[in-house]
Amino acid sequence: MHQSFFGLPNHRIGYLFASKDLIKIYDEISIPFPFSDLSANVFINAIKDYKKIEKTRKKVIKANKEIYRNLKKENYIFTSERTPIFTLRTNKKLNLMKELLKRDIKSESGNNFVNLDDSFTRIRINGKYKKLIEKICNKSI
Repeated sequence: MHQSFFGLPNHRIGYLFASKDLIKIYDEISIPFPFSDLSANVFINAIKDYKKIEKTRKKVIKANKEIYRNLKKENYIFTSERTPIFTLRTNKKLNLMKELLKRDIKSESGNNFVNLDDSFTRIRINGKYKKLIEKICNKSI
């Protein structure tokens, strides 16, 4: 089960629970990016606060459900209700990231992902998700 709950910007660190066989395969194909002691400390302190994790997880699930209900289904690419990120796409010939930036919405271009182009964008969900919905739904994408 996917258990993403919050991001730690600029701290590329994570964990994996898997069988020994799967870990052996992962070690063969993963690109080793060492992380700093600072990132390790931030991560360790973040996962210690179980109450905050649960509170954040519930907020992310609520936000994802509300975003999904309000956006046009053909434009929304579902990831997981527990993941504070979603992908948006348009059928129009435009750079979606730049269009959203005009609406003061920061996102990441689909050009940065395999098999996507600038008609896709990835958006992080934060506490201001209701304003995000208004800004996206205000004009057709």
